[in-house]
Amino acid sequence: SEALIKHQMVDHELIKVSGQIRELDKDNLSFMLRNRPNDDAELKCIFTEEQYDDIVDYFNSDSFVSATGRLKHSKNLLEIGDIEPTSITISVSQS
Repeated sequence: SEALIKHQMVDHELIKVSGQIRELDKDNLSFMLRNRPNDDAELKCIFTEEQYDDIVDYFNSDSFVSATGRLKHSKNLLEIGDIEPTSITISVSQS
């Protein structure tokens, strides 16, 4: 029905997020994005098998990442479309 289609469109929103991958669930291909700008709440993200190696690398290196994806409002869950490391780093001064 039209109402159902409209609800599904409203439930998904394309957004860009950033933060650090902290809690990684390798079995369910999901992670918690934390340390987000403006003290935004942590966000659960799901990713694909193809993104697995990159995500594990970002997790292991404590990289800050920037990701775009579809936010499912009803579950407060982000389906990752694209993810990459950002230039935000905790700099250590070289002397």
